[in-house]
Amino acid sequence: DSCMLTVDPDAATPLAMYPFTAGYRPLKSVYVDANAMHGDGTNCPTDPTTVTISNEKYETFICTENNGSRLKFKIPMRPNWDGGVVYIKPYYSQTAADTGSVALEVAAACRALGTAFNGTYGAEVDVDDAALVGSGAIEGRLSAAVTPNGTCAASDWLFVYIDVDATDNPTTAAATLNFIGADVFYTETSLSQ
Repeated sequence: DSCMLTVDPDAATPLAMYPFTAGYRPLKSVYVDANAMHGDGTNCPTDPTTVTISNEKYETFICTENNGSRLKFKIPMRPNWDGGVVYIKPYYSQTAADTGSVALEVAAACRALGTAFNGTYGAEVDVDDAALVGSGAIEGRLSAAVTPNGTCAASDWLFVYIDVDATDNPTTAAATLNFIGADVFYTETSLSQ
C-alpha cells in the first residue's frame, strides 16, 4: 500500500517534511486577472478596459480574431511546484446573444531566476468551446496538459500566452468576446510551501 502523504519530522526543511508521493500529487491553481495580463497592442489592446457585464464591472480584453491576437502574463511559481505540466483555463464572456464557438490556443515557458527569457514557448494546446452561452454569462474552458518550454523547477517564473485562433472561430463575434482572466493549474510535491 502506498500513502499519498509521508511525514518526516526530522527533514532539513519544511518543504521536505510533508512530501506527496508521485502519482498522488494534488492539483492547485493560481488565478491571474485581466489586470495582470497585457495584449500585443495590435490585435489585443495593450491594457484592459472596464466593462459592465450583467451589472458587475470587470477588467477585460477584447481581441480581434487573428492568430496574432495574443494575451500574455507571467507568474512566479510556488516553491512546491513539481515542475511538470500545467493546465490553463481562460475565462471569458460573450456579452452579445451569440452562442457560436470560440477556439483558443495556449502555450507556456518557464525560466529560473537569473535566466533570460528568450520568447520561446512550448507547443500550443487547443482550448475549444463549441457553444457559448452568450448574453453576459461567464464561461471558461480547461486546456489539456501544457508542457512549458524549458526545464521547469519549483519557484521558476512561468510565462503564458492565450492566442485567439482566427481560422477556428467562424461564428463568434470577436467584438463582444471579453477575456476576464485565467487559472493556471499545477501539481505540488509537498504540503509545505
